[in-house]
Amino acid sequence: MNLIVLIGSGAVGKMTVGQELMKITDYRLFHNHHMIEPVIEIFGKFDGAVVGKLREDIFDAFLKTDYSGLIFTYMWAFDMQSDWDYIKSVTDKFEATGGNVYYVELGFNLHGKRYTVPIANRVILDYDTIHKDIVVSEDRMLREETKYRLVSNDGEIPFENYMKIDNTNLEPSEVALMIKERFNLQGISVTELMNRVKLEGVREDEIEQLYDMQIKSFMSLYEKYHDEGSPAIESI
Repeated sequence: MNLIVLIGSGAVGKMTVGQELMKITDYRLFHNHHMIEPVIEIFGKFDGAVVGKLREDIFDAFLKTDYSGLIFTYMWAFDMQSDWDYIKSVTDKFEATGGNVYYVELGFNLHGKRYTVPIANRVILDYDTIHKDIVVSEDRMLREETKYRLVSNDGEIPFENYMKIDNTNLEPSEVALMIKERFNLQGISVTELMNRVKLEGVREDEIEQLYDMQIKSFMSLYEKYHDEGSPAIESI
């Protein structure tokens, strides 16, 4: 199974680009907010160990699916050896399946736009919860940007399947298309999509129930609009 690692500092557009990329490929999106904000909400603070364990569980379960790959967003502190080690461990996990790992670093200039996380993308409980999660998450993001180096130096990332995109003046859909074309990612076909639809046959004991449901939903209209030429309702 393949893996796309979307790298970049906070609010650079990793999740938004990932959502657009998911629309045009057979890949699913696993972004920071899936793990970080629920942990903050439950524990009242960020807990890296819990987030790490949840990520590993998601990776292991997803590797058992039939999807072509996963899009994973990550704020990589390039001056922290532990982050290099973590990326290697995730890379090894996916490459062990025979898949490829692609690295895409997003970035903007000093006057570039930042992407805020749309409310619709959050787990909505109530306004106070949403506001608290946003404040805690963004406060942590700002601290990390001043504490760690979240932008790679030229030539620092040694991977062959790597691209760096200045998405300052690009729409997320444009960036997604650039990634798809650069790595020749296959979009999902209609056949593949239909193969994922699993239909169960009607059991013998369900036939009478279905018949009763049809009669109940149809009889009121039949009695109101039928005439002598209307077909009769026959029993099974």
